[in-house]
Amino acid sequence: MGISLCMIARNEEQLLADCLDSVKDLVEEIIFVDTGSEDQTVAIASIYTNRIFHNPWKDNADELRNFSLGLATQEWILVLDADEELPKQSCDAIHALLKDPTADGYLLLQRNYTNSSSVPGFAHLSSFSSPKQQGFLGYYDNPLCRLFKRKKEFRFTTKVHETIEPAIQAHGVLAPTSIIIDHYRELKNQEKEKGHAYYERLGKHVLDAPTDAKSLERLGIAAHNFLGDLDKAEAAYRKALGLSPHLYRARLNLSELFIQKGDMQEALLIVNEGLAHFPDDPWLLTNKSTILINLKQIAPAEEIINIVLGNHPTLTPALLNKAICHVLRKEYAPALSCYHSILSREPCNLQTLYNMALVYIRLGSIDNAELSLEKALSCDPSFSQAKKLKEKIKKKN
Repeated sequence: MGISLCMIARNEEQLLADCLDSVKDLVEEIIFVDTGSEDQTVAIASIYTNRIFHNPWKDNADELRNFSLGLATQEWILVLDADEELPKQSCDAIHALLKDPTADGYLLLQRNYTNSSSVPGFAHLSSFSSPKQQGFLGYYDNPLCRLFKRKKEFRFTTKVHETIEPAIQAHGVLAPTSIIIDHYRELKNQEKEKGHAYYERLGKHVLDAPTDAKSLERLGIAAHNFLGDLDKAEAAYRKALGLSPHLYRARLNLSELFIQKGDMQEALLIVNEGLAHFPDDPWLLTNKSTILINLKQIAPAEEIINIVLGNHPTLTPALLNKAICHVLRKEYAPALSCYHSILSREPCNLQTLYNMALVYIRLGSIDNAELSLEKALSCDPSFSQAKKLKEKIKKKN
C-alpha cells in the first residue's frame, strides 16, 4: 500500500515545512522537484527527503508533475502543493481507504480557506482545527484527484492548473471521497498579485488550447474569484460549457454570477440546464430556490428547499432561504429557529447574524438586533452591512 508523495515547488519556504510535516508519517517516500527556488525551499525539503530534483519552470506544470510521477517507486501516488496540508483525520482516512481500494484514483476535497464570502460555494467556519484557520471567515471545497495508482497511463495534462482526472477516467475508475486537503493559498504573500498572474497565465494557455474546456472553466473561476470581473467570468464559463455541457463548476458558478447581476431569468435558465445534468445536486437546487424567491415565487421555492433539506438538513444556504420564506410570510418565530440552527454550527455566519437582526427589528426587539450585529462585528469588524445597520439603529434611537 506504499505511497509516494510527489511535489513540485518554487520559493515556498513560508508553508512548506507544515505541508511535509502533515504527511511525513503517511508516505513511504517524498519526491520533491524544485523548479528554481531562490529562498530556503530546497534546504527545508532536504530535512524530509534526499530525493530532491531540479527542473526549471517554463510554464509547463503538467510536464513537471509527470516528471515527478516518473520518479516515484510506490504503488500509490499522493500529490500536494506546498500551501496544502493533510489533517490527521485525512491521513487516517487515506490509510484506511487503501487497505481495500475499490478505485484507481480518488477525488479529495481541497478546502480553500478564504475571507471572500462572495466566492461560489462559500461556507462560514464554525470551528478551527488549525491555528492557520483562525484568520479566515470560511472556505469553499473543490474536488480534485490527488490520490491515484502509479501507472504509466495516468499522466497530467494542460500546462496551467494541470489535471489528471481525464487520464484516470479513460484508463481506470475514479471515485469521490470526503477526505479533506486544507489549502492555505491566501496565507501567501502578495496573494492578489498572484491571482492576477495566475489569470494571465491561464489566459495564455487558453489561447494555445482554445478547446480545453477545463482550462476555460478555471479561467472563469479566476476571473470571478481573483479579478471580480463578472463579464470575463461569464465569457469563459460560456465557452467552457459550449465545449463540455457537463462541467459542473462552470454551470454552478454561472448561475450564481447571474444571481449576483440580478438577472434572475437568465440565472433560472442556467440552473435548469444544470439540473438536467445533475438533477439532485443540492447547490443547484438551492440556487434555483434563491432565484424563485427573487421572482416572488415563494411556494415553489419552498418546495425545492424542503427537498434539499430533507436530504441535507444542515445545508446553510438552504436554511437561509427557508428563513427568508418564513419572513416573507411574516412567520418570524420559525425564521429565527432556522437562524439559530445555523448559528449552533456556524456561530460566525455573518449573513445569518445580519438577517436575524433584521427580524428582531421587525419584532421591535432592538436590544436583540444590536446583540446580533455586535456578534457579527466581533467575528468580522469590517462587515460593512452590520456597521451601516447598527448606525441606522443608533440614529433612530
